[in-house]
Amino acid sequence: MSKYWCMMVLMGVISIPSSFAQAQALQPSQPESSSLSQLDSSVVQLTLSDIVTLLLQNSRQLKNAALDRIVQRQQLRQAESTFSPQVQPLLGIGVSQTLSNSVTGSAPLSSTTVGGATAGTSDEVSPGTIIARGAQVTGEMRSPLGTRLTVTVNPFESQRLGVTVTQPLLRGAGRRVNEAPVNQARLTETRNQLELRQTLTEQITQAGVTYRALAKAQEALRIQQVSLASQQKQLEFVQVLVNAGRRARSELVDVRASIAATESQLVVVQNALEQAKSDLLNLLDLDNNLNIAVPQTLIAEFQTGNIPAESYQDIQAAALLPKAYSNRPEYLQAQLDIKIAELAGVVTRDNQRWGLDLQGTAGVGDTSQMAAGITLTRRFGDQELETNRRQSDVDLQKRQNDLARITKDIELEVGDRLRDINSALEQIASAKRSTELAQRRLEIATERFRRGRDGDLFQVISLQNDVVTAQNEEVNAKISFLDAAARLDQATGATLETWQSQVEASGLLAVP
Repeated sequence: MSKYWCMMVLMGVISIPSSFAQAQALQPSQPESSSLSQLDSSVVQLTLSDIVTLLLQNSRQLKNAALDRIVQRQQLRQAESTFSPQVQPLLGIGVSQTLSNSVTGSAPLSSTTVGGATAGTSDEVSPGTIIARGAQVTGEMRSPLGTRLTVTVNPFESQRLGVTVTQPLLRGAGRRVNEAPVNQARLTETRNQLELRQTLTEQITQAGVTYRALAKAQEALRIQQVSLASQQKQLEFVQVLVNAGRRARSELVDVRASIAATESQLVVVQNALEQAKSDLLNLLDLDNNLNIAVPQTLIAEFQTGNIPAESYQDIQAAALLPKAYSNRPEYLQAQLDIKIAELAGVVTRDNQRWGLDLQGTAGVGDTSQMAAGITLTRRFGDQELETNRRQSDVDLQKRQNDLARITKDIELEVGDRLRDINSALEQIASAKRSTELAQRRLEIATERFRRGRDGDLFQVISLQNDVVTAQNEEVNAKISFLDAAARLDQATGATLETWQSQVEASGLLAVP
């Protein structure tokens, strides 16, 4: 075979894109080996911003969290109404009628009671009596000092207005005790808000990681398809050489075996891509039949984009901890849990005190009266009060232990995530050097082959595949860096700041 013919075949082999940037440079009218590049109208291409927006709109977990917030806000309103007046009207009408048939000196022969009316039969009948009972309104109110006021209005009683005032002097007295349940409810409401923020942070972070996993799977499939196309070109070239008597026919077996192995691996990669799609659709609660893809231009940016390594090189974990402590929902929740437990202890210890109440009553109407007195109460032999107090003390100690554990966990997590970023940066630098060296080796081998010097076509094809693999590793290293950066944002509580506009647009954190 002439050198010219070998060169033509070689040009056909190396014309396959050897890098993602080259593949992206192809015009739409030119054929591409990757089916991912041949996107039709049925493929929905989504950016990461689209993914976060869809997550906030469709996630059933977030929808359930939003529904829980409806009940939680009502629970707060209920607790804050503790010191509001409570009015209970009572409307009643009673009818009583007695029919008496009796013989002098004898008892009634029979009597029947129906609905409050008693009927009897005897020889003599007397008219019945009807008694009407009208409206009664009772109002109650408790002050933050523990004062209880009860007002009763009944226009059909001789004392039409009744007022009772009770002021605790020991148990149940003072703002600290009486406002404790309300303060607990307010702290719980703040905790619930933090719980929602924690759920949002976890979901958004997971969405980003899953989205980039889809991008990695797409690129892996493209690499396999480029490799398969290269090997098929190689088979065609070897077949020409065999037909010309320049190569042994046994070499066809080796090339076909290599193609079979690549086709087998291609099936594995295609399955991984479908799994990545399924994972993302499941996270977004979208139809599993929806064909989604990461735009190839974004994957190209992973390949060619610059990583801001300098912004992480001089960061120390200790410098990030204050931000993490001020932003991390679970850390703030642990602090609130301690305050809630302290308020619970105030109530349980107060319940162990003697009950000493000053009480005054007054009735105004046809007849009026007033009374005042002091009552002293105490339950003896009841172990429930002591059990509740000890339980509250233990709960407080457990919440303090939880805070110490979370503090340590955050410190370790921030350090780990920062190390992950530094490791990813080192991998990027190493992968970039590998890509440059692989490209240089390919250029040298290609030039030697063109000049007819000592060079082998199989070596050129192998080096071409090495370039593609090195570029894929560089893309994977950059995606790993983006995942590590997202995890660091989660560790420092900055995730919602990054996606603030989408979160605000969703209205999930809005407080009515």
